[in-house]
Amino acid sequence: MVFITMSRAIGFSLREIGEWLPAYRNHRLTLAQLDEIMVQRIADIDARLAELARQRQAVVDHRAWIRQQQQRQARPAKPSGSKPWPRTSNRRTKGTP
Repeated sequence: MVFITMSRAIGFSLREIGEWLPAYRNHRLTLAQLDEIMVQRIADIDARLAELARQRQAVVDHRAWIRQQQQRQARPAKPSGSKPWPRTSNRRTKGTP
């Protein structure tokens, strides 16, 4: 029972445990084999962590793009191809009614 509990705690599937259990119970699963299984498990976890890191960065990048779009939408729209309206003064220039 300890073998199953320990194996589940470190993320092995029931299928994987089922493959090893007969050899474990019959003392045919050597320490060298267990060590190799652990090395492979570490490699699998590292690969999953790397994939999660890539996914996380993609989400961060998408969020930055979304926030950029929100900021653009929040700005007053400018007519395309035109400059912003110039400031005008209340004074009239000579020759204008």
